[in-house]
Amino acid sequence: MNPRIRTIARPVLPLGALLATAMLSRPSAATIPDECAALGRALIQHSCFHAQHGPFVDVLAGAGEQPAAHTPNVDNVHTHYSVTVGPDNVSVTYTPKRPGSWVIFGSPDIEPQLRDVHGADVVPLMVEDVTDACPGLPQAQLYVLDAHARYTLVYTASVLSTTPLVIENLHDFDTEYGFDLDGDGFGGMENTVFTPCTPPPGMIANVRDCNDEDPEINPDATEICDGVDENCNGLIDDVTKAEDACDPEDAVSEGCRCSPSGTSTRAFALSALFALFAGARIRRRQASRRR
Repeated sequence: MNPRIRTIARPVLPLGALLATAMLSRPSAATIPDECAALGRALIQHSCFHAQHGPFVDVLAGAGEQPAAHTPNVDNVHTHYSVTVGPDNVSVTYTPKRPGSWVIFGSPDIEPQLRDVHGADVVPLMVEDVTDACPGLPQAQLYVLDAHARYTLVYTASVLSTTPLVIENLHDFDTEYGFDLDGDGFGGMENTVFTPCTPPPGMIANVRDCNDEDPEINPDATEICDGVDENCNGLIDDVTKAEDACDPEDAVSEGCRCSPSGTSTRAFALSALFALFAGARIRRRQASRRR
């Protein structure tokens, strides 16, 4: 087990079963995906962005472990809170607007204890060290919470004066992953997996490859006149410059040939058609002026 990750015990499914349950479907917003070995890059990078760029909110935590009417809340997502702590136990409250999986980012130096409306401890399903990806928010705790329930985050006595806090919904960061069979850096569009967690081995987030069996066909490829859609934009032989994509000697596939001016026949034909209409418009104007 990765020493940076702590999880509760639950059945471990083989990779084939994991893919079968995840393919072409989004995980339920109220559950943790069974294949979740670690939090995904999108979630961690997003939270780290707020740690660096805000918005920033300073919160003076309320005294004691029991929430009161005056106990401050940390209800806003996409927000970096700096919670004031100290030599006594203090607390803040959090009320999710939606049910489901929530991630509390903070510091292991003063790890908050989450309690439900009855004062019972809520056990995280996962605790992950994300220091390498986000030094400003080095720890992530994953919980399943009820909507509109007022939870309490208790901070025990500490020599520290403040501690960071960012809370995000796990499934706001569902990402589509696909296998990159041809190694061109783009995943295929078939047999994709939606997950907010790290994907199965061999899968990447960019799933725009229209032919994952040919490394020369992908969204970054240069289109040439050969009857194939190299750049995966849905258009075949949509070239504009002969020096980049067209060879007059062998550009004969699908009737795509180079014109003497250096553009492909398709681009040349469009230019000629435009010139024809422009010329006709000028002649009509000249004729109207003579009248």
